[in-house]
Amino acid sequence: MRTKMTLSTEYPSLRIVIGSNEEHEHFLAAFVAAVASGGITLDKIETKFPDNELFTNDKDSSFEHCWEEFVPVDVSFSPETPLKSKSKKLLNLEKNNAIESSKAA
Repeated sequence: MRTKMTLSTEYPSLRIVIGSNEEHEHFLAAFVAAVASGGITLDKIETKFPDNELFTNDKDSSFEHCWEEFVPVDVSFSPETPLKSKSKKLLNLEKNNAIESSKAA
């Protein structure tokens, strides 16, 4: 069983697929249900930097005084979508390139 998980982050094209074998499908279903109910939450760790201007008259760099915060991430689940495969044109180009490379060698 595979389930696609989408996270609300700065990388919306990131697609994460969670897979489980038949023996463990109930664990995946329980995980999805726990996240949907709020019983399990997902956070990302975000590095924060102070305003650089605070350190204009100081020997330290603002980068030396960064800190980290947990930022909640919204999660949604959906059925896994089929993967996009290579086009016929790309396959032909790769084949032709391999032939040309072998001739050149």
